[in-house]
Amino acid sequence: MLERILTTIVYVPTVPDWRPEEATPLAGFSLQLCEASPYLGALSCLPTTILDFMPEHHAGFLSRRLCGTAPLEVHPQSPRAIRSQPIPDVAPFTVLILSQGESPDDYRDWIASCPTPPVLVSKDSQDLGYGDLTLERLQRRFLKLCDDAVGRFAPDVLEEARAAIAAWRPLPVTPLDYDVAGHGSIRSQGGSKRPLSCRFRTNMGEASSVPRKAIGTMPASSMPFSVSVTSFLTPLR
Repeated sequence: MLERILTTIVYVPTVPDWRPEEATPLAGFSLQLCEASPYLGALSCLPTTILDFMPEHHAGFLSRRLCGTAPLEVHPQSPRAIRSQPIPDVAPFTVLILSQGESPDDYRDWIASCPTPPVLVSKDSQDLGYGDLTLERLQRRFLKLCDDAVGRFAPDVLEEARAAIAAWRPLPVTPLDYDVAGHGSIRSQGGSKRPLSCRFRTNMGEASSVPRKAIGTMPASSMPFSVSVTSFLTPLR
């Protein structure tokens, strides 16, 4: 029954418009995106779809993410682009992550226009704060989303979606006997050595012997990760 809705979880960090001459080299991303690295890193421990963290899907999940067949759907957008149209009803599982300094009040009218409001993550959000971006908290918010969506989706679709989300369990920890170095598709996060593979890929490797170059007004010493950013194109599911 779930084929009637998009089971993919779409993560949308907001990236305020920036001066093009101070964007990152090659990819041209705003430095605001670099400053978002702490909560972008937290996404590596979250599911790609609402089905991924059901216990029966644990076995192959890490392999699929490492190989790029279960990438995170991370789509940075400017506030202007986000507010230009509502989220379609076929994509109910959307997480909107505001940049530091943005107010949820600036998005209230837009959220009210969405058939299924996104989960809002910000410093002052009533949904989730930056420190609340965990599997357990996201599970709780998505279950509430299913409760609030009664009447907008067929009962059997909601029942199946709710059962999948309610079954979420953390992935078993697999210790590695080697260190994972920084790379464009994997990241060593807090010693957990969990992989980050996503449609939007950032090189968040640890500091290396190669000097980092200052960009615009942002000094090299404050850059949270190197600026290799590429697009990972795989078919939408």
